[in-house]
Amino acid sequence: MEEFLRRIADPQQTDPQTARRQAVLRAVREYAPGKEVSDTLAQLPPDLAPLLS
Repeated sequence: MEEFLRRIADPQQTDPQTARRQAVLRAVREYAPGKEVSDTLAQLPPDLAPLLS
C-alpha cells in the first residue's frame, strides 16, 4: 500500500498521507449517493476541501 501511495503522490507532488486522503474522499464521491456525499463533505474540516478537486 505504501508503495502505491508513493507512486500516486509523486506526480501530484504531494505526500503519501495526502494521497491517501484524496483516494478516500474520491471513493466517497464516486460510490456514495449524491445527498450522502454532500452531507458528509459539509461536515469535513475546510482544509480538506482542496483534496476534492
